[in-house]
This record gives sequence, structure tokens and C-alpha cells, in this order.
Amino acid sequence: VTFSISGLPAGVTAAFSPASVGTRSSTNLTVTAGSGAATGTYSLKVTGSSGSASHSVTLTLTVSAQASGIGPGTNVDIGAPGSAGSGPFSNGTYLVSGSGADVWGNSDQFHFTYWQFAGDGTFVARIVSPANTGFYSKSGVMFRGSLDANASYAFLANMPSIYGLQYRNVNGANSATTPYFTPSYPQWVKMVRANGNFTGFVSADGKSWTQVGDPVSVVMGQTAYVGLAVTSQTNASLGTATFDNVSLSPGVNSSADFTISAPPASYSSAVLAGNAVA
Repeated sequence: VTFSISGLPAGVTAAFSPASVGTRSSTNLTVTAGSGAATGTYSLKVTGSSGSASHSVTLTLTVSAQASGIGPGTNVDIGAPGSAGSGPFSNGTYLVSGSGADVWGNSDQFHFTYWQFAGDGTFVARIVSPANTGFYSKSGVMFRGSLDANASYAFLANMPSIYGLQYRNVNGANSATTPYFTPSYPQWVKMVRANGNFTGFVSADGKSWTQVGDPVSVVMGQTAYVGLAVTSQTNASLGTATFDNVSLSPGVNSSADFTISAPPASYSSAVLAGNAVA
């Protein structure tokens, strides 16, 4: 199935990654509004074509005036870490400090600056500098099922020397991770929630994105907690990460509806038991 899009207003571009897929696959559509894009609401038509079959879905795009961020979040320590964390916000910048043993295993300790969010969506931030109190001190963007220490989550975990997409697919399960990569800070990070899957991306400029491993399936309610997570991995000490360019936007939850047919509609043939007919 090959994808195309129409109805983009001036100053807005779109890209599919990948541009075509096979069965039981999906594509990520990234729509970018340049600084000169006119504000307003637009109707976009996404078309999937495979041979003579073609189906379309209509998406609504709203271009809003540029903002410095989404404002201050709610701050909470998850899992009773040894030192109280914080997440002050000023002029679009978040200084998130957290202690805690780790975000890993079947239970976590960290500081979370969060917002409640319903449905599919995209959470973006730029990590100006990560927490750096140890090799595995972690800073990044997270979707979380609840504020419990053993809650399911998807976390684009950025460490001083490596980063990867961590997740706990159900409450109380052991954490897992996609492969690790080498970061270059400042680093833009993005987490996309769509149809029960979570996909991480990184970027050097906030425009050209690279996917981090494969999407992961995580069981999470319609309303989740999304935010900035920091753990020092040293329970008695705080680690601090600096974030800016934080944004949270709703996504579109749609599913493919291609059909299959077998011409002719009916077929009669004699076949002996133990044999096959084509």
C-alpha cells in the first residue's frame, strides 16, 4: 500500500515513513508547519493505494500560533525516592531534578513533571542537557498508565552516553528496552502514541526525525500521564535535566480498511481426501 496526501496549505509539508507498507504494517505521517504557515483549520485527505484498490481517510489539521511551551506541569515523586525532586518552569524551560534507584525492573523511583492526556498523541521536548550523576541516570519523555511505582510505561530514556526506548507493557511486569544508540546533546526527543503502540524518535533540529527501534505495545488506559521523567540512579542524590521546546498534541486514531476478494465469487471442484486443489 502506497500513501499520498492532498489538501496541505502553503507552508505545511508532510512525509510518510515508510512511504509504502505491506500487510499488517503501518506508516507514520509527520506534518510540519513552517514559521510562515497561516493559522487555521484545514482538511487533509490521506489516500492508500494498492493496485486498483484505493481508500482514503480525512484528517483535520489545525495550525496554531507558535507558543513557548505548554506551561508548568504537575510535579510528583514516583516510588518514594530518597530525595525530593522538583520541576520548576520558567520562560519555556523546565529544570527537572530527581533522585531514585532507577526506572527499570518491575518498580520505579524517579521524579515526574506530567500532564494528563487522553487518547493518541505526540509529546515532544528538547533535552538541552540530561541528568549526569551516573552511567544509567536517565532523562526523557514518558507516557505512563498511572502514578503507581509499578505502572506500565513507555519511556525514551536518555543517559549521558546512550539512549533507548524503555517500556513496561503491563503493570508489575519487568521492564524491557529496544537497542541502545549514542546521543548527541542537545537532542530533540518525541514519543508518539497510536493504536496501542508507542514509537520513539530523536532529532538534531526538531525537523528531521529518526525512529528509535521498533514500536512497542503497552497496555494503558485511554487517559494516561505524559511528561518529563528524571532519575539519578543514586537514591540519595538528585540529578537535574534541562528541557525546552516542550509540546503535546493530539493524534488521530484510524485503522486500515482494505478488503480482499477471490474472483470468481464461487468455485466448484472435486478433490480426493488427502489431496489439494488450487
